[in-house]
Amino acid sequence: MTLLMSDALRRQSLTLTAFLAGLSALASLSIDMGLPGIPALEAALPSAAGQGALTLSLFMVGFAISPLVAGPFSDRFGRRQSLLIGLVAFTGSALVCAAAPTFETLLAARLVQGAVAGLCVTQPLAIVRDLLDGPDARKQIAQVAVVLGLSPLAAPVLGGVVLAWGDWRTIYFVQAAISAALFVWTLVAFPESLPLRRRQRLDVRQVSRSYRAVFGNRTFLGYALVYAVGFGALFTYVAGSPDVFIGEFGLSEGAYSGAFALTAFGLVLGSFLNSRLTTTPGRRVLQVGLAVGLACSVVALGLAATGHLSAGLLVGLVFALMIAFGAISPTANHEAIQPLPHVAGAASGSIRSVQMVMGASASAAFTVLAGGLFPDPVLAMTVQMTVLMLATVGVYALLVRGTPEADGATT
Repeated sequence: MTLLMSDALRRQSLTLTAFLAGLSALASLSIDMGLPGIPALEAALPSAAGQGALTLSLFMVGFAISPLVAGPFSDRFGRRQSLLIGLVAFTGSALVCAAAPTFETLLAARLVQGAVAGLCVTQPLAIVRDLLDGPDARKQIAQVAVVLGLSPLAAPVLGGVVLAWGDWRTIYFVQAAISAALFVWTLVAFPESLPLRRRQRLDVRQVSRSYRAVFGNRTFLGYALVYAVGFGALFTYVAGSPDVFIGEFGLSEGAYSGAFALTAFGLVLGSFLNSRLTTTPGRRVLQVGLAVGLACSVVALGLAATGHLSAGLLVGLVFALMIAFGAISPTANHEAIQPLPHVAGAASGSIRSVQMVMGASASAAFTVLAGGLFPDPVLAMTVQMTVLMLATVGVYALLVRGTPEADGATT
């Protein structure tokens, strides 16, 4: 194990995990925490009526683009300075959201908030690559993913609690407070993880070289696409689940929330499982996870096509698929950036951008499918999930098989 930080930090691995998980959860908190407040927001701001979802869309636009800039920035100036700048900007943009006098001001601030969230969320994966190698790095990523998997479950609940004693603006004040706490934590307790000898210049030519190195690396491309296309299958479920569970299966909003929380908990279990399998070859974990995920989506499609898919069966199948994806994710992220320590920031940023593009594309594609080719949203969702899982397996077969693993093995 290669560790560049202090012995004190080595003895506080749980502290490091909590710190990295807190940074990684900023995006989820910024999206999911605000969901309960959207109706109140639409009622409070005249031009926001029926447009509250734009606060999510603008955030996602900023979040999808900024990691491509944030990666090279952190490779030049270091992870600590990047975090300090990003957290200050996140805190400021959240405060602007909280005080926004108009809907247009709120949307502009959300775009900035998404961009600086992308800067912050890019850093944890690069920090892990700076500090750790091999099974230790994979275990750390999996431990962060376990904690991170809880944030989509906790964030809406936290938003509801905040609304019980405040209003929709209070949600953004709380986001600013969380970001400010992370800023203080970074300032006081996080030393720089990227040594000066590994810094990269920040100019057009060097950035171009960095991204050529990233996207020209078959190992990175294969694992990053396995992760991103698999995420697209997962996000198809996220986008389609309200129409399917409430519109088609007739669940109440409360029952839908419970079903969604149960399936999302599969991500936590899968990440925990990965953290216990660090001595198992990563390629084996991927193979089993992909097989389980594909099998679940195919069975769901078969049941939907024959009219035998119930809400309970869908929850069970998606729960198993989520476990599979949760187990795949840490391995895919680790293997993708492992061969690129000199441009770990650019590699981490690229993964996040490709992930968000795939998620947004999957959401848009489901809308098109459910509105035209497959008017039945159950069939539209299961068809798209199956196609994307097949594509994920295809990416693995074409780009990952035959490349060296982090431990030097090939298959």
